[in-house]
Amino acid sequence: MKRAYGGPFHVYLELIMKTLIYRYKLTTLLLRIRLQILHHKFTRRLQLSSTIVLLSIDNLSIKH
Repeated sequence: MKRAYGGPFHVYLELIMKTLIYRYKLTTLLLRIRLQILHHKFTRRLQLSSTIVLLSIDNLSIKH
C-alpha cells in the first residue's frame, strides 16, 4: 500500500523524525542516569557533612 503523497522526501522526513525521537530518548535516559549519580553523590556528601557536624558538636560538649 503506497501513500498518495509518498516518495523519497517523505521517507527521508520519516527517517529524520525517527532519528530525532531516538536521540531524544537516549539523551533523556543519559540525563536521568546523570541526575541519579549526582543525587547519590549529593546525599552522600550531606550525610558526611552532617556526621562531621555531629562529631564536632560532641567534641564541644565533651570539652565544656
